[in-house]
Amino acid sequence: MYNALHDAAYRRVWDKEMVESREVCVIDSNNDIGYYQVKTPSPMRNRDFVTQRSWRHDNSQYMIMNHSVYHKKEPPRKNIIRGTSYYTGYVMEVIGPQATRFTYISQSNPGGEHVSYPFIVGIYYCAYSHLVKVSATGTSLKFIYFI
Repeated sequence: MYNALHDAAYRRVWDKEMVESREVCVIDSNNDIGYYQVKTPSPMRNRDFVTQRSWRHDNSQYMIMNHSVYHKKEPPRKNIIRGTSYYTGYVMEVIGPQATRFTYISQSNPGGEHVSYPFIVGIYYCAYSHLVKVSATGTSLKFIYFI
């Protein structure tokens, strides 16, 4: 699952809401800055994010986290609302020979003047649907908890 989440090119296979995604620059071997644009239902405008992504892994724990940053190569675009990721990411912990605890964390602001309750519910639905799609890459999900 870590490889499926970490592979930007493979994301196109399971993330059907993604309009555009690319690496803006590499900071070091465990950090980069990337651009991500997601389509939203009409009549809302698409959202985009510029984030610093950090990752690490060892034998039993895998982590990918991001937060929004400004980068001069990716200024805000006309007709797209710039969202903010305060802290978003995935933590995967091996807890047994056939078991992994998967945690998705997100504190973000999709931007815009009128962020409605249905929009927020839609974000949670997309997060759940992404977990199910990523699990189809070969990892089975038995329990999903949303807190």
